[in-house]
Amino acid sequence: MARRLLALSPSGVISTTFPSQIPAWSRTPAEVAGLPIGLREYIADCDGILPEDLSHGDNGDPTILALRIATTFRNTGAGSNLSLEIDWWDHLSEAGAVYPGLPPSPAALPRVTLFGYLDTLPELSGIAAVNLENCFLRSHPDAKYWLPGTPGSPHASFWARLVVTQVYWIGGFGDVQQIGWMNITEWKGIRRDGSVAGVGDGRGWEDVRLPGEKHPAHAYWISDAFNAATWQFASSIIAVGLTYREALAIVAISFLIISFVIAGNGAVGAIYHVPFPVIARASWGFWGSYIAIISRLILAVFWFAIQNVNGGNSVRVMIGAIWPSYLDLHNDIPASQGITTNGMVAFLIFWIFQFPFLCMHPNKLRWLFTIKSIVVPIAWIAILIWAFVAEKGGGGIFAQQKATVSGSKYSWLFLANMTSVLGNYATLSVNQSDFSRYSRINPRWQLLYIPLLPIIFTFISFIGIAASSAGQAHYNLSSIPWDPNELISLWPNRACRFFGAASFAIASLGVNISANSLSAANDFTALAPQVLNIRRGQILCALLSWALVPWKILASADNFLSFMSAYAIFLGPIAAIMLFDFWVVNRAKYDCLALYQPLNPIYRYVCTVPFMTGKTIWGVNWRALVSFIVGVVPSLPGLINAVNPKVDVGEGVHPYQFGWLLGFSATALVYLALSWLFPVKETQIPRAVFPDEIYDERAVVVEGLETDSSEHMSATSQGEKMAAESGKVV
Repeated sequence: MARRLLALSPSGVISTTFPSQIPAWSRTPAEVAGLPIGLREYIADCDGILPEDLSHGDNGDPTILALRIATTFRNTGAGSNLSLEIDWWDHLSEAGAVYPGLPPSPAALPRVTLFGYLDTLPELSGIAAVNLENCFLRSHPDAKYWLPGTPGSPHASFWARLVVTQVYWIGGFGDVQQIGWMNITEWKGIRRDGSVAGVGDGRGWEDVRLPGEKHPAHAYWISDAFNAATWQFASSIIAVGLTYREALAIVAISFLIISFVIAGNGAVGAIYHVPFPVIARASWGFWGSYIAIISRLILAVFWFAIQNVNGGNSVRVMIGAIWPSYLDLHNDIPASQGITTNGMVAFLIFWIFQFPFLCMHPNKLRWLFTIKSIVVPIAWIAILIWAFVAEKGGGGIFAQQKATVSGSKYSWLFLANMTSVLGNYATLSVNQSDFSRYSRINPRWQLLYIPLLPIIFTFISFIGIAASSAGQAHYNLSSIPWDPNELISLWPNRACRFFGAASFAIASLGVNISANSLSAANDFTALAPQVLNIRRGQILCALLSWALVPWKILASADNFLSFMSAYAIFLGPIAAIMLFDFWVVNRAKYDCLALYQPLNPIYRYVCTVPFMTGKTIWGVNWRALVSFIVGVVPSLPGLINAVNPKVDVGEGVHPYQFGWLLGFSATALVYLALSWLFPVKETQIPRAVFPDEIYDERAVVVEGLETDSSEHMSATSQGEKMAAESGKVV
């Protein structure tokens, strides 16, 4: 935990002593001679990236940017030793209460003091200097003005490190936490992802958490799960003939399956810290990745549009709770369109209200997601309580013992609904790296999704089932109100209607910003980086949502389930190719530099065109393309029938009914077989190349597509030359 605290801390208090003889020119009172002084200084855990002849092997010696004018370094220059105190209290925004019910306390949080001496580093040049500067600037972007040798810098500076000789640890309150001197050998033996032989229990500092440390990624998933679509698909399963037990089983099994894929593909982003469009280049090739990107983009825009409808329906209920006459607004829209005039007005209001949030940086919207993560779960649990109080057991659905279908029809219906639920999060199984790339925790924490997702989504589905069932029984309805806004609109209390609908509006707004618009924007940016950025991509996504007429998709349970099933047949094969390419074919080793260089031979995938002597193409991994086609084609007849039921495809509809499972399995087997029979030797690199080793926006890497600028072309050629000369060990 002490090494983790060092890695997470951008600053600490360095204590030194004034020299016994105070120089007259220093303007320091003579009375402070020999006395200690503690001053806050910038630090960074960069020892591990120094050249081999300088590095202590990532032994936990903090790197310091020392200003010659600073009192701390004038004292060390006069012979003073020093100590560095790092406190978890300084990270209060990242820590929660250690003891439930009590606020965070500095006495209850860990701190560590490092004793040692200052070691001045020699002047660095080339890639070594760039690596050190980038490592330090990640923690201190403002320090770029004081870097050694920077023209026009207001103060001279030099690189140094604190060589640690002793470590004193205070874990918190003395009667419940460890306090005392640490074994210096253990301190120097801990690494990020493990420890050297014979030190500790083998864990690294990424494998532990400091007291009260939050896990924002998992909190995000809990928050993201609370949305109207999650509520709807469980109720929709019952609406087509299955029991509540079977509906919950389908949700649990489906999310257990998809959680393995989400964790596997998410770990790639957590390891290499690059987004989905870049990772896709490794398995598909530079140009082939566009197939995966466009497929994911289309569904992101669709989901954005669907959440707009859900949000608009919530706004309609909210307005109706304040002004009931609004619900009687004259309707001039045909019933076949699946929306009314007041519904369209509410859709427009929600869209306009949401639009400014799309123009804001997500970091500035933390308050919105905090509100959502608190308000929405409380409101939904309150609805669950209402369901059991109103009907003393939740309604007639819970008394239903058998499904309304049987035999083979039951089996195919069960599989079809599994495909629908899998399709609900098939999107994130493909592009989870868009979110995990920002993770600062060990990639193995992605495994927590495996038990977490089935539990969370099954619970929310249970809320939807119980509330819909109670609503049908309590209001004597002929059909299940599977749309939560339809249920809320039946409540007699206008305040309850308003605040209940408001919770769903907030849920739709949050998930649209975090999961849908940002994902679409990432994909738009990858397709046209010279024209689009994240903000423009989000705005384009919002504009396109009108063209998709999403209210027709949500007009019935059958339409909603058909929509989710349809796109799952495309995303299942894409997820399989990316998952098995990284973990099996390439043995969890990618070259991050090569992913940003279209002409780099590693992922160029040059191949000869059949029947065309001497004709070659590059940028497309034909193994991925063939596997994708094999995974998708069997489900196409069923997809055609789902779009147009008048087209009779006979038994050909069945593969479509378990399209995600079939496509994922078939694609994985074919891709592994082709990669074994026709291996790509260039991608079998001896070691992984990580962003920390090569990423330098001023020198060799530009995120996105290749530009036409001479500066970029020169930089790319220089990077490729460096990689070739060093045997890819950059």
